[in-house]
Amino acid sequence: MHKFKSRGVYVGAESRIVSDGEEHRLRGSSVRGACARRDLNSWIPMIVAQADAAIDDFLTVQVGSAAPVDLYPLGRSILLNVMVRSLLGARMSARADEFGELFLRPQKYLESPAYKQVPHRFPFTKRSRVRNDRRALDRIVDAEVAYVRATPVA
Repeated sequence: MHKFKSRGVYVGAESRIVSDGEEHRLRGSSVRGACARRDLNSWIPMIVAQADAAIDDFLTVQVGSAAPVDLYPLGRSILLNVMVRSLLGARMSARADEFGELFLRPQKYLESPAYKQVPHRFPFTKRSRVRNDRRALDRIVDAEVAYVRATPVA
């Protein structure tokens, strides 16, 4: 990975997204089974239900309003709910808004110009706050993994 690429700070230096070649293939083997077509197809009813519910909620708020509407928050909310539910399970779907909040600052940071993403370890900067958000996300996921391991399904 090139030293000025910022994705590594967010996804981790060992992430599949920042690896190449054989290393990329090996890292992908851990998730390949979860992304089989039949598994992805099984998510379709859940995706449709999530989208329908979000649109219905949105329309109840927007009925009678003639003002222009920004659909980005709606689309982002649907995407977050679908991703959290499909990747982390129904139990975690209640925390989709929390995931969304923790992703806002990293998303904005990653969309900023490269010169604003120069790697450093200085505290109390945008980059350090992004690292803190990443750590918070890691804690949530790690706690859920520990819970699932501690309560196996028979």
